[in-house]
Amino acid sequence: MRRSLPFTFIGAALVAASCPAARPSTTSCVDACEVAASCGLLPSLLGGVSGDPAEQLVDDCILRCSNSELEEGDDVTTVRGVLECLGAHKTEGICGLDGCIDTVACLRAFAPESALGEPQVTFKLIDGEYWTLLFEPQLCDEIPPGVLSINRDESASICSGTDDPCRPGADAEQPFLRPPLCLGDSCVGDQNCDPRLCGYDLSAAYECAFMGIETVQFGWLDEREVLHLDPHTYTCDEASAGQVVTGIGNEVVYPVALFNGKMTTRVLNVIDAPHTAEGRSYCWFSHPIFPPDVGWFVRAGDNVIAVPSPGSGRIAAALDGDPSLFPRGCGCLLGDVGCEDAESNANCENEIDDDRDGLMDAEDPGCDP
Repeated sequence: MRRSLPFTFIGAALVAASCPAARPSTTSCVDACEVAASCGLLPSLLGGVSGDPAEQLVDDCILRCSNSELEEGDDVTTVRGVLECLGAHKTEGICGLDGCIDTVACLRAFAPESALGEPQVTFKLIDGEYWTLLFEPQLCDEIPPGVLSINRDESASICSGTDDPCRPGADAEQPFLRPPLCLGDSCVGDQNCDPRLCGYDLSAAYECAFMGIETVQFGWLDEREVLHLDPHTYTCDEASAGQVVTGIGNEVVYPVALFNGKMTTRVLNVIDAPHTAEGRSYCWFSHPIFPPDVGWFVRAGDNVIAVPSPGSGRIAAALDGDPSLFPRGCGCLLGDVGCEDAESNANCENEIDDDRDGLMDAEDPGCDP
């Protein structure tokens, strides 16, 4: 039979001991709970309940920690292990995510999954050009002239990075991890989230109209590069408003989306494809890089994650000099299987849209040798 409350620190209620017992010092509890808060592990069985302000979450965590026994009972090893995991981490603010990931991995060896807290994850579709400038600012100086529709002054302001709390280095080779975004009530006060979307509406409505997008389906890649798709589909307006996606735990995710629609003249002009493809159905992948360059660390409580519309793929194609990256058809989701590519596949003369990007054979930029 599974024990319901393994130890006081992660229990649902405090029961004062009837006799003195060895317990963690106040200093160690404060340090541990501040780490738990900064890594987004509250509210959870470590302390607090949903809706508590940040300060109250930490105070409750300290109270539970201070009443945990270190010398008697079946759960002493668990208590000591949790305190050691949290105490070994050095708090680095909302950008110290590598350390938080190690701390979470450490905790999983001692504490039940419920001790890490339950995340609620909202995926929010935003304009792909803004997404690239906001979350991949190291690319700003590399984007060729004429690729962006955003005016020069605005793009320069975004690329300056003055509002970016976690700016990556220009030579970053590994996927860059970002904290969840602040929206709504979380924009007020000192919150453990990225505030750069506060007060802005970066709706993807323009790109949806430009590209003939009709439906959006959110998804994510996990750290094993396994693709997960939420079964629900949304209109562009619904996706831009933000939608809760279930099934995500305390982990790093790389957000993607599938778009279905019909090819427009404007897109055909951009990729220099024949207008005979106008009105043809397509399925596109939101980001051509596998896995994407940017990941989000999901934590307990509310999480808002920005998902790029296909405009990010257009920028990536321009940077890479490979027009076959945009549009990136759904048939290319899992590598080169099914892609129309003159070098890696013999799918450029079969009169089939193998990658489901709305273009077939010679129409497809991927078939251009």
